[in-house]
Amino acid sequence: MPFAPHARTPFAVLLLFAALFTLFAPLSAVAHLQQSAAERSHQSSASLLQDTLAGKLPPDVIHSVEAHFLRLFRLKRRPRPRLGRHIPQYMIDLYNQSQRPHAALSASDARSRAPKRIALLGTANIVKTHDLEVTHTVLGSNRVILKFNLSIPSGELLRGAELRLFLNSLSDDGETAKKRSDRSNTRRINVFDILRDANSSFSSSLSEENLFLRSIDTHIVHSHENGWIEFDIYPAVQRWINNPSDNHGLYVTVNYINGSKINDERQHLRVKRSVNSAGHSYENDEFWEQTKPLLLTYTSDEKQGETSVLSRMRRSNNGRKHRRKGRRDTCRRHALYVDFSDVGWNDWIVAPPGYQAYYCHGECPFPLADHLNHTNHAIVQTLVNSVNPTAVPKACCVPTELSPISMLYVDEYDKVVLKNYQDMVVEGCGCL
Repeated sequence: MPFAPHARTPFAVLLLFAALFTLFAPLSAVAHLQQSAAERSHQSSASLLQDTLAGKLPPDVIHSVEAHFLRLFRLKRRPRPRLGRHIPQYMIDLYNQSQRPHAALSASDARSRAPKRIALLGTANIVKTHDLEVTHTVLGSNRVILKFNLSIPSGELLRGAELRLFLNSLSDDGETAKKRSDRSNTRRINVFDILRDANSSFSSSLSEENLFLRSIDTHIVHSHENGWIEFDIYPAVQRWINNPSDNHGLYVTVNYINGSKINDERQHLRVKRSVNSAGHSYENDEFWEQTKPLLLTYTSDEKQGETSVLSRMRRSNNGRKHRRKGRRDTCRRHALYVDFSDVGWNDWIVAPPGYQAYYCHGECPFPLADHLNHTNHAIVQTLVNSVNPTAVPKACCVPTELSPISMLYVDEYDKVVLKNYQDMVVEGCGCL
């Protein structure tokens, strides 16, 4: 803001006030006053937001608030999850891990490729599930085709992709360790990308000879193993994104090492629902939802420059506590809690139920204390204001450090998403 000619301040006066600032700044950092009326007024402004979200304002205002939050979360419309939408335990574990960096994943993740996952989380800020669309058995129960409903927005860059399959232990409780480790109980699970389907459709006559395949990952497992295993399917998913019509699914095979075949009625590898002799599913929906194949994509939002999931994990325990001694009415951080249930969003936001956003409020008095995180420009502006208040306003109390939050939710396409949203929480305030 340019100075008016009559508002010019002599340089000598600036030097004088600079000297006074050096003398009195330490004193301002330790002064204590009782809570001012201005602070109480701004604390009530925090409850005003709660009144707004709680529906105490006209419906059109509430709609405007909801629309603003949807834009903030970059959603086209309010998600309406289907009744009984299952949230994979893995996604819940990932969210919990983002809040507590040292928290372990579920015990069923015994075969988790932790180093690879950490590498993915270090580059991605969005983890998304894609539902199984079609399961087709090829030549018996040991060969299946899995096709997923895959969709990646054009603004997202693929960082990684995983196929997660559940292993159901076939070992009896009394089986000895020696038998459990016997190679006759060992199997190799292979995952292929179907480059081309000669039949162009799934039919009862479909066979491996009709498929053009590319091997993308493999695992060796034992019949006693229980829990989830992951396959790296990044090449296949990237190809599907480049050309959606190339998505013919994944071809999964189970080969028995040493030629020994184990009775598979209990389905060691969970790739389809159990059926009875009449062809009807007899296992409950909840068990199938918990163990069915899952495709996960790890992406980054290039346009928004979001922080990665791993960065959120690291920062959650390293956030600086801006609790400074000083005047109670000087610039500082105040509580402001946003509760998603107040706008009825708890049906699609799984976690968190709300978050502490905070806000900045307070005076930026002369002389500016070091803990107010001021800039050199703010010092000059405050000096000039103290000499001639009509020349320039005081420096403003604004956020100087912001951090992201992790949100686990069901999006408008009924996909379970874990995403980091940048600049959602005030970590520090200062005078600028």
